[in-house]
Amino acid sequence: MKVLLTGGTGFLGFAIKTAAPSEWDLLAPTRAELNLLNEEKVNSYIYDKQPDMIIHAAGSTDGVEGMACKKQDHFYTNLDMGINLIQSCDTNTHFVYIGTACSLPFDKSEASDLWNGPPHSANRAYGLAKRIHHEALRISGNTFSYLILANLYGPGDVSTHAIPMLIQRFLAGGNEVWGCPCTSRSFLYIDDAVKGILAAAESRLEGTYVVAPLDSEYMGSVAKAIALATGLPIPLEWTGENIGQDYRQPDGDEFMDKTGWQPEVSFEVGIVRTVNWWRNQRREE
Repeated sequence: MKVLLTGGTGFLGFAIKTAAPSEWDLLAPTRAELNLLNEEKVNSYIYDKQPDMIIHAAGSTDGVEGMACKKQDHFYTNLDMGINLIQSCDTNTHFVYIGTACSLPFDKSEASDLWNGPPHSANRAYGLAKRIHHEALRISGNTFSYLILANLYGPGDVSTHAIPMLIQRFLAGGNEVWGCPCTSRSFLYIDDAVKGILAAAESRLEGTYVVAPLDSEYMGSVAKAIALATGLPIPLEWTGENIGQDYRQPDGDEFMDKTGWQPEVSFEVGIVRTVNWWRNQRREE
């Protein structure tokens, strides 16, 4: 089976590429080899390669503050990449689309609620761009898995998301935590996310699903776990206001029932592994 993976040099895409079954004929072009923002080049690439399946893991992402400040950039970049890819394919191509919990209505948690309200205002532009691709896939005639992932973390994440930013700050001796300890998020370790995505791909699962652990984590507990793993010797100092939603716990029960997938790495273990990766990065510098 010929599989096209987009975003293969990114945090999630690289992890998928590394774990992909050896029997796949895997195409993982770099941005220089396939610019998803160029409709003509996407059409030419798909026509030439004729993939049986596309795993769309490419995306333009940022932390909450970055999303709020660069709404237009994130909206159009994500929208154009996905639309160019979807409209270039014939109906024999199966899609595994990597979505985000940011697309869910701010007060809903299930995949079936995807269109039942607006995303939270802090991530609305990004969330809506990704949500529009759901409708584009639905009317395309292609079979697809639309996977709504919880917040990813783990070794290799060098983004401006909360966990890598806090790890770097604490390892450098800082103790400031921006936001509120009472907010909560659902975090999914990168290896568990990849296993879920591959389970959907190999079974050619069809439909819309949330891929998330059973429990969410309060940001106060997240910061404390990172402080413990980094050995931060001073108390945490919480500053600023929360501009994201207060609570997010997407419901992944249906995906677990369909695939048998379960997260295997506890949050505490995942944080220790991630901190150790960052320590090694600092040593190599």
